[in-house]
Amino acid sequence: MRRIIALASVAVIALTGTAYAFDSVSGHVNPAREPLFISSVAPVLQEDDPYLRARQLFREGRFSLAVEILETALTTGDLGPSKASAWLLLAAARLGADAPEPALTALDGLDREYPDGPYLIERQWLRGRAHSRAGRYYEAALIYAELIEEEDTGRIGVAARDELAALIAEQLQVAELQRLGNQLSGTDLKSWMAAVAAEELANRGDLSRARRLLERIEAEAPTGGYGEVASDRLAEALELLSSSGPDGLVIGVLAPLTGPDASEGREIMNAVRLAAAMADIEIDFRIRNTDGSIDGTIMGTLSLIRDVGAQILIGPVAEHLALIASGIAVVEGVPIILPHTHRAAATAYGENVYQLQATPKIQAELLANAAIDSLGMQTFAILTPIAGEGLEFAEAFITQVEERGGSIVAIQEYFPGTDDFQTQIEAIRRAGLVLSLADTSDISLFDTVAIAEADEDTLQDLVPVGSIDAFVAPGIDSQELIYIASHVIYLNLVTTIMGGSAWNSYDIVNLAPQYVQGAIFTDTYSYAWASMQQIDFANNYYAMFSEHPDRTATLTFDAARLAIAAWQMAPEGLADRTQALRRWLSGVSKFEGASGVIDFATNARVNNNIFILTIKQDQIEPATFPGRVIVPPPPPPGG
Repeated sequence: MRRIIALASVAVIALTGTAYAFDSVSGHVNPAREPLFISSVAPVLQEDDPYLRARQLFREGRFSLAVEILETALTTGDLGPSKASAWLLLAAARLGADAPEPALTALDGLDREYPDGPYLIERQWLRGRAHSRAGRYYEAALIYAELIEEEDTGRIGVAARDELAALIAEQLQVAELQRLGNQLSGTDLKSWMAAVAAEELANRGDLSRARRLLERIEAEAPTGGYGEVASDRLAEALELLSSSGPDGLVIGVLAPLTGPDASEGREIMNAVRLAAAMADIEIDFRIRNTDGSIDGTIMGTLSLIRDVGAQILIGPVAEHLALIASGIAVVEGVPIILPHTHRAAATAYGENVYQLQATPKIQAELLANAAIDSLGMQTFAILTPIAGEGLEFAEAFITQVEERGGSIVAIQEYFPGTDDFQTQIEAIRRAGLVLSLADTSDISLFDTVAIAEADEDTLQDLVPVGSIDAFVAPGIDSQELIYIASHVIYLNLVTTIMGGSAWNSYDIVNLAPQYVQGAIFTDTYSYAWASMQQIDFANNYYAMFSEHPDRTATLTFDAARLAIAAWQMAPEGLADRTQALRRWLSGVSKFEGASGVIDFATNARVNNNIFILTIKQDQIEPATFPGRVIVPPPPPPGG
C-alpha cells in the first residue's frame, strides 16, 4: 500500500562514541547493544561492583540476571553513588525481560528517591516504552509528545518523534488521534502531529475525514520548527488528495435481488447506498440481479463489464457464484472484491480477485496457535464434515496442531445433512477414556480399550471424560452445531468446543445457550463493535435504514469503500488504470473497515483480519486469554 509519507520506526543513536540500536517495535535492547540512556555519566566502579556486573549482563541481553543483581543491591544499599543509575538500569532490564509494569514500578522508585534528577528525560523515555509495551499506546504517545517538546533536537527527542510517528502509523485509533490533537492544542507539535494523523487517515482509506482535517489545520500551521515541516507535508498531502483518481468511477455490484437470497440482496443495496452517501466523490453504482443462479451471475457479470464499463466489481453471495464471477473478471481484466466467500479457490484464479473473508485454513491455523500458545492445550478431537469449508478447516487445524507438537487423539467424519452424531461422539469419548485411563493406571492397552467399550455399552451415569482439551467441530450450519454440542454434553465430555465461522451465529446462542457456553471460534466478522469506524458505520446504517447491519451489509460496505479508495489512491503514472487499481488493492494492510482492519498484503489478496470469539451467557464476544484480549471489549452500536 502506497504511503503518502514514510515514517521511521527504529532510532539509531550515537552513544559514547558508538552506534547502538533500540528496537522500537519489540521494545527489547538487542544483545550487546544499549538503549539511549546508558552512557558514560555513570561512575566507573570496581569489577566486583553489583551495578557494573548488572550493566554487563544487560549489554549481553541477560536481563533477568541483571534484574536479580540490581534488586538485591537496591535492597542491601550496596550501590554508593551509582544508586540512581541502578534504578534506571533496573527499569530498563525489567523492560528488556518483557515486564513493563515492574519497569514502571522501578521508575516510581527512582522518582521517590531522586525527584529532582538525574535522568529526568531518560525516565520519561522509559515510561513511554513501558506504556507502549503494555499496550497503552495513547499514554505512550502523550509521553513522546512531551519529550519532543522538551528535547526537540536532542537524541532522545529525535527518537521520541520516530516512536510517536510509528504509534500514529501502526497503533492509534482514529478517536485517539483526535484526542491527541486536542491534548497538543496550542503547541508547535500540534500541526506536525495533525498532518501525520491526516496522512494516516488517508492511508487507511478514510479520505473524506483526512481532507477535512488537513483543511482545518492548513491555516493554523506556524512558520517554524515542526510547523514548517507540517506545512510542507500539508501542501503535498492536499495536492495528492485533490488530484488522486480520475472522475467517472463505475462500481458494478452483483446481488441476488430475487430468489432465495433476496433478503441479502436488499442488505447489499443498502450498504452500497450508504457508501455512496458517505463518499466525497461522485460514484455510479450499477447493480445486476444474479437471481441466485449461475445464468444470472454470468449474464450480470458480463453486462457490468462490457455494457456498463464497470472498473471494479463487488462479487455475489454464494461460493459457487463467486467463483464464476471471479473467473469472468480475471479473463476480462477487471478487479473484483468478494465480500461473502470463504473458499481459497477464488483468489487462485488470478491477481484480479480479492477476498474480504479469511479462508478456513487461515482461521484454523490461528485458532490452533491460540489453543496451544495461550490456553496450553495439547490434546484435540476432530468431528468434521467430509466436504466443503468444514473439511478445509479441519485439515488445516490438524496439520497446524501436529506441526506445533500437539496430539490429535480422534478424528470422526460425517456426511453433510447428518442430524445424529451420537455414534461419532461416542467414538471420541472412548478415545478420551482410553487416554485418561492410560495416563492414570498400569493396566494394559487391551484392558483399557475393553473398559472403555464396556462403559459405552451402558450409557448410564457416565463418568466425565476430561482428557481431551478441545473438541473441534467446524460444522456447516447452526442446527447441525446445536446437535453436536448437545451430544457432547449428553455424553459427558468435559472439554472446550472449538470451530470456525459457522459458530458465529446468534441462532446458536438463542436456541441452545445451555450447550454452547464457552465455545471458542474464529471468524472474519464480529458482532462486537470495537472501533470508531465500526460504530460510525452502525449508527449511519441505522439512521438511514432503521435497522442494524449484519455481516452481509457490513462486508459489502467495506468492499464499496475499498473500491472507492482504490480509485482515489491508486498509484499515478501507470498507463493501465486496472494495473494501478490492482497494485493498490494488493498492498492494503491497515485499511480501517466497518468489519475491522483489512489486510490483503499478508495472505496474497485474502483478508488476514480474524477475530477469536467466544459464547458467554447470551452474547458472542471477544475471547479473553490469560494476560491478553484478542479484540478490545467494544461498546454496543448506537441507534
